[in-house]
Amino acid sequence: MPLEQGRLGAETDTDAEGTMDITTTDGRRIRAHESGARDGRPVLWLPGAGTRGDLAAPLPRLATTHGLRLMSFDRPGYGGSEPAPVRTIAEAVADTVAVLDALEVERVDVVGLGAGAIHGLALAAVAPQRVAGVTALSTPAPLDAEGLDWFAGAGPLPTGETRAAMEGREALVTFLDQPHEFDITMFHLKDIQAMRGPWWEWQQKVADPSGTEGVVGDDLALVAPWGFDLAAITTPVRLVHGEHDTFVPVAHARWLADRIPGARLEAVPGGGISTIARVEDALARLNG
Repeated sequence: MPLEQGRLGAETDTDAEGTMDITTTDGRRIRAHESGARDGRPVLWLPGAGTRGDLAAPLPRLATTHGLRLMSFDRPGYGGSEPAPVRTIAEAVADTVAVLDALEVERVDVVGLGAGAIHGLALAAVAPQRVAGVTALSTPAPLDAEGLDWFAGAGPLPTGETRAAMEGREALVTFLDQPHEFDITMFHLKDIQAMRGPWWEWQQKVADPSGTEGVVGDDLALVAPWGFDLAAITTPVRLVHGEHDTFVPVAHARWLADRIPGARLEAVPGGGISTIARVEDALARLNG
């Protein structure tokens, strides 16, 4: 069993559906999920904001096809995981390490989307011995990114949400509770096409209906100092980003690529929604 930093030493309860509840030493419950080959290559999926870590279709099929042991967990406030005190993204690495320890996994490849991708980069920086590599999809840069016009190219909805988070929890909750008009013009044609496809259907399956607590935690962590140094990352990082993303403009990925040692950037046609399908390619590359 690993003894790495941040271990929360937890009680576990596993059922036949591949879920595990971990009770941390500070009394919180984290719900983890697992699918695929028990003896396969370990891969940690870190979901985007607004979604649980459920390994819904088509992920189980891909895990089996590629001989992977795929795992994930609900971040605090999502699904079966209880909310956590306000923490930096670096401090939240303790939860990720606790999940890996409970599943008896020493080292993983990480595939993350959006807010999940940030947590994957944090794991690589804070606990590099646990990470073989990171594929980060549609990853935002830190709010204090020097030389980056953070909001340039972003649509009104993500801009409004982030600015509300900058004002604090109360303003953010108020923003999230308000109805917002769906503006089709902010989406690239590939995004609109993807809205009729299996990967967008997957995102709808794992969208968290339990309220805004998880999103609030993700948003507040995004706009606060992250607490880790991107330059400290030594594991391979592949950044995949839509060239026409209006949720997280591609300039964010270029900024990150310039500051993560050895990072490779793949700017692909389309926007944030069509880029979600790149999860399939990320898992296929880990085959074997």
